Parts: sequence; C-alpha cells; structure tokens
Amino acid sequence: MKKIRRSLAVFIAAFVMITGADLLTGKTVPVQAEDNVTAFVDRMYQVCLGRTADEEGRADWVNRLQTGEARGADVAYGFVFSTEFRNMNLCNSCYVDAMYQAFFGRTADEAGKADWMNRLAEGQTRGAVMTGFVNSEEFSALCASYGIESGSGDWSGISIPILGNCSWCGADNDTITDFVTRLYRICLEREPDEAGLADWSAQLANGAEGSQVAYGFIFSTEYKQKHTSNTEFATMLYHTMMDREPDDAGLTDWVDKLNYTNTREYVFNGFLFSTEFARRCAASGINIGNAVETPDATDAWQMNVQILALCNEQRQNNGLEKLMTREDLWEQVAQVRAGEIVNYFSHTRPNGSSCFSLYDEAGLDYRAAGENIAAGYYGASAVVDGWMNSTGHRANILSESYDYLATGYATGGAYGTNYCQNFLGDW
Repeated sequence: MKKIRRSLAVFIAAFVMITGADLLTGKTVPVQAEDNVTAFVDRMYQVCLGRTADEEGRADWVNRLQTGEARGADVAYGFVFSTEFRNMNLCNSCYVDAMYQAFFGRTADEAGKADWMNRLAEGQTRGAVMTGFVNSEEFSALCASYGIESGSGDWSGISIPILGNCSWCGADNDTITDFVTRLYRICLEREPDEAGLADWSAQLANGAEGSQVAYGFIFSTEYKQKHTSNTEFATMLYHTMMDREPDDAGLTDWVDKLNYTNTREYVFNGFLFSTEFARRCAASGINIGNAVETPDATDAWQMNVQILALCNEQRQNNGLEKLMTREDLWEQVAQVRAGEIVNYFSHTRPNGSSCFSLYDEAGLDYRAAGENIAAGYYGASAVVDGWMNSTGHRANILSESYDYLATGYATGGAYGTNYCQNFLGDW
C-alpha cells in the first residue's frame, strides 16, 4: 500500500509540473484536453491497480472518455470491479483507503473512515460504498479538475467476493471459502468434501448470491434427510445465518410459525434479511440476494393450514392437545398421497403397497401413523365436517397417539377435489 501511495505522489507532482506556470515567461502553459484525460486514466491505474497503464488499456479508456461513451463514474466502476482489482482481496480498511485515494485524491479522515467501516461491518456492500464516493461532490470536483464529467451511478447491489488475504496489508480475511465451510459444518454437521467446497466457492466467485448458496445447503436432500424437528430447524438457522444462539422469544415465535402456519422457506427468508446474515455476507464480499420462493401462498399449503386449525378446534373442544404440522410430512407424504388418490382412491397405493410405505420411503421415524382420505368436498370446513361425522376418521383426528398432522390437497379425477390427512406420532 505504501508503494502505491509513493507512486501516486510522484505522479501528482509530475502533473503539477506539466500544468504549472512557465518559470521563464511567467505565463500559464495550457494543457490539451487529451493530456487531461490521459492524466486522469493514468492516475486511476496508479491508485487502483498500483501500476502504470498498459498502452492498450490507456488508449481504450481515453477514447471512451473523449467520445463521451464513458464518464468518470464509468471509469470508476471499470477499475474497482475489474478482475485485477478484485483479486487484491482488500480488507475493509484497505478498501476504504483505496476509495479515498481514488475518488477524493486524499487520505481518509478519521471520522469519515470510521463511518464507512461501520457501514461495511453492518452489511453494506462494497458497491454501495463506492456509490457513496462516486456520487460525492469531492469526486465531481476531482473529475472537473481534469475536464471530465463525473457522471453518477448506483452499484449498491454489487459486492466483491473475497478469495484470500489482503494483498495490501496481509489481513486474514473471511473468504468465500470460509463462508461455504461454515455451511458444511453447521448445517450439514460435517467437514466439506473437496469437490463440493470447490464447486460452491466457484459459484460465489462467479456471482452466486448468499441466499442461493445458503438455500442450496439448508434445503438440500442431505439436510432434508435429517428430518429435523421444527425447533431443531429454527435453531440451526440461528447458528448458520446469525452465528449465535437463539433468544427464547425469537425461537418461540419462529417455531410457532413452523408448527401451525408457515413453511421452512418462509422462515428461511425471515433469517435471510437479518442484520447478522448481512454482516456475514459482507465480510466475505457476497451479495445477500433475493428471497426464495415459498409454498405458503399455494392452495395446497393453505388447505393444510386451514384443516390443521379446524382439527385442532375439534381436539381442544375434546380436551386434547393441539397437533402440529411438519413440512417434510406434508411434502413427502401427504402431498404425494393426495396426488395418488386422484385416480386411485384407496389406502393402498397404486403400486400395491400400504399407504404407510411412503413414511418409510421418506425416512420418517415414527411410533404411530394414520391416514384419512376424502374426495369431492369443496373447502376445508366441508371435508373436516365429513371426517368428524365418520367414526374411523374422527378417531384419527381425536387420537392421543399423534403429534403431527399434514393434509395434502390435489385437484382432478372423478371427484374434482382430493384430500389426504397423514398423522405421525413421535417417539
């Protein structure tokens, strides 16, 4: 970093000599616009990349600025998000120093640097920080001194993946590999395999977002096969996304949602935009990304929630504990069975096996299981009334042997609407 600053100091001194007064005549020596533009480009090479400009690169940037194809902001983006600059893996401190030197032409003031460092620590992207510098009056004045229009832009949604230690100061950065390794260790509870670690890290290096990668682990077949309880799932999210133990109130709220109203994707989205996860992503130069699609608004999930609530009313009226729902029971058993009974209305599956074989195929561990099916009813209230007026179905709904209930829903077939309730008693 010191070497780069020395180069900048020498370059600025040379520029002042070129544009200063002629000592023999006392007159100001005019500088052609091309010289100004070239000086601006050369300065960006020195400050951002720590080297002199290559002829081809200089000619390209000078041409773009002179023809109006690019403005100062475009040049800023081109350098800061170049592969060469990104590969420096600057730590937050050195990155902010680079912004001050590149766009303000000065060292950072203590208060200003502290503010930018705090923003990065709170999860702001490096693109957002650069946006603040490039759209400033100081950068506009710097550009004007070279006869260049500064322009403006917004790069808040872009970050710079950290691949190694800082090349300026040697700081030990949180890299994208560290980000992926945490997911293996906390979510999957194992060390990363070499191929998997390389693949996920490469995806992040090529622009994959934190939400995509975290989703890939948390909703992977490997994790789903753990069949974690709703409490275990929410606790894992606290550890993985927030890097802390759950607080009692927060954990209770999320588990209640999972038990009675919402899917795991919905809860995942709730953690995704937490301050803690934003910090985790920012530390590795990763964009948080967008919310993932959830099944919550689908007719099938809404039917599951409505029927659960109605069945729990019946249970409470009979002095029984409420049942909870589980997304794995709903997705891997109830929804599959609802689809099967569309054209084969029976507790025997189309392949001739028992309906309970699906519990085993899904890998669910249980001490008790039950199933209710129905077809031709329109709406949750109608089908629950039908079941409650049938001795065998009523017995399942009011059984003390079960802890969980998931209801699958599918349309089609001879009756139009098809429902399958699957009950599970935990050990």
